[in-house]
Amino acid sequence: MGSTNVTAAQQPNYAQQTSDTLAAQLALAPQQYAAEAQFQPQYNALNLQLANQSLNGTTDANGNYTPGLLSMYSQLTPQLGNISAAANTQQRSADIADVNNLGPQATQALLNANPLLNTSLQRANSLNAPTNNAQTNLLNSQLTNGGVTSALNQQAQNLLSTNGALSPEEQRQADQQTRAAYAARGMAMGPQAIGAEVQNRLINQYNRNQQNISTASSINQNYINNLGQAAQLNNAQTGMDRGYATQLVGVNQAALGDPFQTILGRPSSAYNSMASTYNQGQSNTASAGPSLFNPESSYASNIYTSNTQAQNAAAAATASNNAAMIGGALGGLSKLATAPVTGGGSLVGNLFPCWVAREIYGEDNPKWMIFRNWMLNYGPVWFKNLYLKHGERFAAFISNKPLLKKIIRKWMDSKIEVVQRSENLAHA
Repeated sequence: MGSTNVTAAQQPNYAQQTSDTLAAQLALAPQQYAAEAQFQPQYNALNLQLANQSLNGTTDANGNYTPGLLSMYSQLTPQLGNISAAANTQQRSADIADVNNLGPQATQALLNANPLLNTSLQRANSLNAPTNNAQTNLLNSQLTNGGVTSALNQQAQNLLSTNGALSPEEQRQADQQTRAAYAARGMAMGPQAIGAEVQNRLINQYNRNQQNISTASSINQNYINNLGQAAQLNNAQTGMDRGYATQLVGVNQAALGDPFQTILGRPSSAYNSMASTYNQGQSNTASAGPSLFNPESSYASNIYTSNTQAQNAAAAATASNNAAMIGGALGGLSKLATAPVTGGGSLVGNLFPCWVAREIYGEDNPKWMIFRNWMLNYGPVWFKNLYLKHGERFAAFISNKPLLKKIIRKWMDSKIEVVQRSENLAHA
């Protein structure tokens, strides 16, 4: 009988496996290169030819032309474009209709479900923007309708319209000053005195005109400065109004949400597919190209794994076969004992020491005697005769085989149960 000890398969040696794989790849590299150099150009030419035929079509020996993909696409593209455009238009029209019909209801339902939010939004919408309306309106009113501004503007226009002309009183005073100066020299009525009067009058008129221009310029500059201040206030008011309106829109959007998202389940902005396209391209690039001289080749790893699994399976099958063989031998012993034993059962029972049961259970375990009782009173006579002849040698054989002893013990336990059930029925 063969051994039932199962020896596990030798564990794979990673260093040896990778070394062998790399050595095999290096040994085959010249042949692989030669084959690639010979056949790869032919495959490339074949692929280009097939691609050309697929795109441009082919013509057989009879002159029959089969169109290619380019021709088919050129015919189908306008139709597909029209179908896609019509489908998109229909979908978008339906989406807009749903948002238009259901959006107000969804918004109102949200406000009804949250009264505090509704009250807060109404209060925010009713507030005015904190702008300088009062200052701006006051300054604009002063510039357009103010009494001081109007008086100054009128004064400037009057001064400019006189062209520096002196009033009669001013002319009389200027003439008297000139005459008094010449009278002191005894030339009061001479020609020089008359010319001096005219010259003095022109000088005074020029000086007055310059004063009027300066005064009007100052008034005009002040008016321009006021206009600039009003423009700054208007710009500030407009900026504050816009900022307040933007904040108010943000508050409403944050509180009420996107109606497209609420109704259609997607945001109103178009989906950007560039990120997914880039990731797909990166994935294709990473997976492209051969892995040359890789000692951790997946093919080699599969071979090593398959060999290890096959060895383990073979070892398990060997152990199973050994167990089946031993079980069959025990069963055969049962079948051989169908013939009657000469000499009477009691004499054999007295001489049979039951070596196997004592080996299985141990001499201190009373179960071996219960099994001996089964032999004497319940078992077939042939079994006694067979064990009397081979039992001692068989007990020595299984003494160092715990797996076989475990199998035999299970069989003996079943016979002991037969004895115990019979005795229980007898005492019942």
